[in-house]
Amino acid sequence: FKQILAGLEASNSDVIFFCEHDVLYHPSHFNFTPPEKEKIYYNTNTWKLNWETKHAIHYDCKQTSGLCAYRDVLIEHYTERVRRVEADGHSNRIGYEPASHNRAERIDDLKSDVWKSPVPNIDIRHDNNLTPSRWHKDQFRSQKNCQNWQEAEQVPGWDMEE
Repeated sequence: FKQILAGLEASNSDVIFFCEHDVLYHPSHFNFTPPEKEKIYYNTNTWKLNWETKHAIHYDCKQTSGLCAYRDVLIEHYTERVRRVEADGHSNRIGYEPASHNRAERIDDLKSDVWKSPVPNIDIRHDNNLTPSRWHKDQFRSQKNCQNWQEAEQVPGWDMEE
């Protein structure tokens, strides 16, 4: 969280898009402007691609790799997140995606919303991803966490030919 905060503080952009090294971002992802300053937004038009098999899945989810928000709101959030982790230690109960849950342990009372870029992003899944890959609906503890499940051998809007 300290690295994220340092990046936010070093930036001079009003609007921040979080990006990760193993996600292919379509240019349309960056055409979004958050309509409300006090909300965190997540692009839910993301397909997860199995690097080995090239099989792809989509389901609606809020991922840090698809986050967009105003810089000052994110600085405030991550300053508090770093402070709390330093004071109390890390707990998974605080979550990773800002404004994505309502547990008592949440960092703040920020709200979130979603948008879908016209062409999806591709989250490349491999053996070294920080989060585990789930390739079947029955791997989810709750089916509400895999809404709008789709499977494909081709990600819409992308030419997957080698």
